[in-house]
Amino acid sequence: MIEQQLSFRYQFIEEVGKGVLFTVYKARDKLIEKIVALKVVHEAWSKNELFRQRFRDCVESVLKIPHSNLVCYFNIGDIDNILYLSCEYVPGESLMSMLQRRGLIPVTQALRIGIQACQALMQLHELGIIHGDIRPEHFLITHRGEVKLTDYGLHEVIASERLLEAEWVRKAVYYLPPERFEADVIEPAGDIYSLGVVLFQAVTGIPPFRGSSMSETASMHMSAPPPLPSDLNPAVPKAVERVILKALEKEPTKRFLSAQEMMDALKEAIAGLDQVSIPVPVTITQQEQDQQKATNVGLLSKAILSVVGSIAGVFLLALLIWWLLVRTPPPEVSVPNVIGLSLSEAQRRMSEVGLQLRVAQTEYSEDVPTNCIISMLGVEPGKIVRRGRVIDVVVSSGPEQVIVPNVLDMQAEEAQQRISAEGLTPVVAGKTYSETVAEGYVVGQEPAHGVRLPKGKPVQLIISAGRPPRVAEPTIKPGYKAARVTINVGKGPLIQPVEIEVIDEEGRKTAYKGEHVPGDTIQRVVVGKGERVVIRIYVNGRLVREELL
Repeated sequence: MIEQQLSFRYQFIEEVGKGVLFTVYKARDKLIEKIVALKVVHEAWSKNELFRQRFRDCVESVLKIPHSNLVCYFNIGDIDNILYLSCEYVPGESLMSMLQRRGLIPVTQALRIGIQACQALMQLHELGIIHGDIRPEHFLITHRGEVKLTDYGLHEVIASERLLEAEWVRKAVYYLPPERFEADVIEPAGDIYSLGVVLFQAVTGIPPFRGSSMSETASMHMSAPPPLPSDLNPAVPKAVERVILKALEKEPTKRFLSAQEMMDALKEAIAGLDQVSIPVPVTITQQEQDQQKATNVGLLSKAILSVVGSIAGVFLLALLIWWLLVRTPPPEVSVPNVIGLSLSEAQRRMSEVGLQLRVAQTEYSEDVPTNCIISMLGVEPGKIVRRGRVIDVVVSSGPEQVIVPNVLDMQAEEAQQRISAEGLTPVVAGKTYSETVAEGYVVGQEPAHGVRLPKGKPVQLIISAGRPPRVAEPTIKPGYKAARVTINVGKGPLIQPVEIEVIDEEGRKTAYKGEHVPGDTIQRVVVGKGERVVIRIYVNGRLVREELL
């Protein structure tokens, strides 16, 4: 349908992605003869005239910004309730895709990505534009390593619809700065914080804060100190760690004051990597090393003095040097078994015996908890090795996760097949009447599309029972009065009981009772007798509104 309606200008090639706001297609723009990324707004939002106007206003202000590290927005269109944004097409992959494939990336590569992201933010902030949605999905990386930020300038559009914002927060909660949760403040310092989160994830494989729920994750952003990146990946140098932790300061004024300042710090850190090798920790103290060196020098000096003038001294000197260097074998230790331990505990066990632990890769695991050791590479527990050796390990990323597909407005059987094909378990949780969705089609799903779930987890579906039965308008008798009540069901459980109660001279009675899904609108005419008629509205058993008729 969409392909046909937009065929006057665009030749659709393939669908390349789907998010909370857009379905993205690779297409050829016949007018400019270019391959573009065509972002089509989901119908749930595009059919709202107020939303369409807000979208046009926001996007028009960021069209055609010329910068090599920003995806260029070419134009917007609004045809037959199809709202779309045509963008520069970037061949390559997103940073999120790269991290899912590789677990983490080398520190130097992460710094180069960060530097280019800072260049993009400098341009946006100079124009008074806040990105507002910095996360790995929005870093597009070409095959040559060029970085382009996308989806900038859309945060006001997303915030304009409560249900849209709720879906978005589920994905963005790991990257949002503390001030977004405390006072919904959107400013350049928030982009700096989010970039710090992305860099943390790039070098460690995980975001710094991951609670068991959205509220717990938000609370960690606001109050919990971030873990040290070097604790999760000892290959992260302290200079790089300092840059990341400064970006993650809770107080915006303690972060880098600008994207320029952060870029300078990243450049300084990457220059340091070229000059300084990363030290390998050992248990021999510096004092012991110094004492050993002094002893060796003293012995060598005496040996040299004793053989001066003698040809035999040459042989004795060589013998003495050989004796000093090889008579004491290097310290050796037994490799502890850290399989199954948490990453921090494994790091501690290795340090105790003078070994260094390094995260070589991360893997999905149904059996090993997240951030625990799956296996040790190249060495068996109990093996005798030289002190100071680096031990590579594989760390669990938890169960493999898949993205919940969008099955709203899809026929029930087809929706269940689609969910099963993604490795999830469809569950029909119930049926409800719908004014807009035909009978037998999906009117609600939980979790929402775009959310990541471990494979095998259930996705609940609510199926439309068609239009609700017609309710005759009540007859208004003398002494009675009536009012039309409108209820908008907000975010919350997938099935929400709604009840309208009337209290009048005749007592307490139920004017309406039914089950609905988030986003439903209920309208009913209620009637009461007497001078004082009270209307109470309950959603999920909780009083949400009380009116005097």
